[in-house]
Amino acid sequence: MATRISVKKLRSKNAAFGHRASVKDKSRTVVSGQQLTLQAEALQELRKFASLVPDYAEVVENPQNLQTLASKTEAALKKSRPRRDRIEKLISEMTMGVVGVTALAQAIEAVQAAVTRLFT
Repeated sequence: MATRISVKKLRSKNAAFGHRASVKDKSRTVVSGQQLTLQAEALQELRKFASLVPDYAEVVENPQNLQTLASKTEAALKKSRPRRDRIEKLISEMTMGVVGVTALAQAIEAVQAAVTRLFT
C-alpha cells in the first residue's frame, strides 16, 4: 500500500523529499509467459550481433568494447526483472560504436526492436 502524503493543498503518492531522494523505479518488468519468448528472441538477436563483431574488427573502432557491452546487455536481459533503462543505455552505447558499419547497425536495430517488444 502506498503512503499518502499531504502538504497543504498538495497530495501525492510515492513522493520523495530531501537530498538525493528518489521513488522506486517503475521501469522494471517481471518476465513471464509470452514475455519469455520475447526475452529469448532479444537474446538471440544480441548473440547474432556479438557473432558479427569479430568479422568487422578492422572497421570498428573498439571491438573489445562492443563485445563487453554485448555481454553486459546479455546479462541484463537474462535477469528475471530486466531494467529497461539499463538495457536501452547499453544498446545506445553499442549503436555509437558501430556507426558506419551497415551490417552491425542493422543487427543493433534488430536487438532494439526485440527489446521494445519485450517491454511493451
